[in-house]
Formats: sequence, C-alpha cells, structure tokens
Amino acid sequence: MTGHSAAVYGVSLSPDNRFVLSASGDSTVRLWDVCSAENIVTYRGHNFPVWDCAFSPLGHYFATGSHDRTVRLWSTESVHPLRLMA
Repeated sequence: MTGHSAAVYGVSLSPDNRFVLSASGDSTVRLWDVCSAENIVTYRGHNFPVWDCAFSPLGHYFATGSHDRTVRLWSTESVHPLRLMA
C-alpha cells in the first residue's frame, strides 16, 4: 500500500466502516477505502505535520489538527478545506 511519505500520527474510521482517514507528518491527510486498501483522495492544506483527524458522527465531514496551529474542517466531497480555525 503506497501512501504517506512520513509517519502517520492519527487515523479515524468512518461511521459506516467503509473509509479510513490518516493524518501524517508529510502535511497531508488521506482517505482510504477499507475494502480495497486504495488511497481515494489526498487532502493538502496544512503547512506542517498533521497530528490528528476525526470523522463527524455522520461521516460527511472531518476535522484535522496540525503543528501549524490550525484546525481545518473538511467535506469528503472536496479537496479544499471548508473552514480554517487558527
């Protein structure tokens, strides 16, 4: 399975158990398909390592926290963050 180029610091399983998010020291978050183990989307936006990620209760949104002192809110349907909290 090819993916991150640095350590993975956080993972989150979607509420329906179909997807996994992984947060990494390479400043990206990746969405993985559990059944095929394929990387579906790579989310870029943080400038430093991403320490953690968490799906919302319904799985449509997720949040990421980074060493760049920001939290970003994302939708699984877009590669750009919806909100930036610093």
